[in-house]
Amino acid sequence: MAALLLLQAGQSRAEIDQVAALLDDAIGRLGLAFGRLDALIASQGALVQHAIGGGAQALAGPLAEVAAQVRRETEQAVQALQFQDLSAQLLARLAERIDGFAALAELLRLPGPDAEAQWRAVEARFEALERRTVAQSDLAGGDIELF
Repeated sequence: MAALLLLQAGQSRAEIDQVAALLDDAIGRLGLAFGRLDALIASQGALVQHAIGGGAQALAGPLAEVAAQVRRETEQAVQALQFQDLSAQLLARLAERIDGFAALAELLRLPGPDAEAQWRAVEARFEALERRTVAQSDLAGGDIELF
């Protein structure tokens, strides 16, 4: 039984690490894409301002409004990327729990002369996890800035 628990804990930990790596890669790519999008919007704005300088002033307001809307939407999308930070914290806590389960399974499999002290250490490990919680359940709780 303890060997099965150890095996499952190890496999679960590997899967958590894989999810964390995938999230980090996706967020990195999204951050770069949004940065390029922001630069393109700024470049487009400069070109529009140059073109308008030739007498098409009637387009200035509507074009500026569209550019502002695109910028606002981009900023909201970037703020939504906050999920990576929250999910990374939750994945780290889950990984620590699984490591605790593995330590507990090892203790059950091979109890030693200092089993009571080892049990207290595992128990303290789980108690520490209870004190560190991520309370946010949606992305509306805060803003971040990536650029």
